[in-house]
Amino acid sequence: MNKKYIVRLSDAERETLLAIINKLKGTSQKVRRANILLKADADGPNWIDEHIADAFLCSIQCVENVRKKLVTEGFDIALHGKKRDRPPRAKALDGKQEAEIIALRLSDPPKGRNGWTLSLCSIQCVENVRKKLVTEGFDVALHGKKRARPPRAKALDGKQEAEIIALRLSDPPKGRNGWTLRLLAEKVVELEIAPAVSHTTIRSTLKKTVAVHGNSFPGSCQVVKIACRDCSLCGRFGKKCRWREAMQKTEDRISQK
Repeated sequence: MNKKYIVRLSDAERETLLAIINKLKGTSQKVRRANILLKADADGPNWIDEHIADAFLCSIQCVENVRKKLVTEGFDIALHGKKRDRPPRAKALDGKQEAEIIALRLSDPPKGRNGWTLSLCSIQCVENVRKKLVTEGFDVALHGKKRARPPRAKALDGKQEAEIIALRLSDPPKGRNGWTLRLLAEKVVELEIAPAVSHTTIRSTLKKTVAVHGNSFPGSCQVVKIACRDCSLCGRFGKKCRWREAMQKTEDRISQK
């Protein structure tokens, strides 16, 4: 294959590259670029890109990029790389401030807190508290703002969730290869487990279980079957098993239908 960018080095450039390689002067990337340029020199070894990549543990594209930079941008950029346009951003904290934050993290947390969080430790948090005290008053700054709407009630209780999981673990209807979320939602209403339920609620209910064993089906996660000596559906030993109860109730409802 004809190379688009041909490397031709001058004597001074070769001496510079050899000095970098012999003294290992600079970063590992710089030494690698020096080796690539020397081996790719058309007036020297003139290795092909595949051999250079194998010899210096880099990709063929890396070799091509070095050759291209030499031809299009010059020897210095090909060897040292392009300098960044913008200077690095100044550090937000100096050493003293960092030490104080670490000391704060190692101190006892505020009353009513089990431990420090990133928000508690951040400077922004302090600024927000000061702002709330001035603009919204002492109570909001101390206790926080109460939510405008109360939290939405759960669509399903624990018993209904157990029956839905038991339904998922039962055999699918005749003519179906497996349960889908929408099919489960229709069956839950049909069996009067819940008056109304969406397929997204079914998905959220099934996602709460940990996937250990079980089969996946379209649009959902894997459903758990946690094995134990007492029951194959839960981890309770010698106690009343809500999963087995729910399984039995679901089977009874399906048989009645």
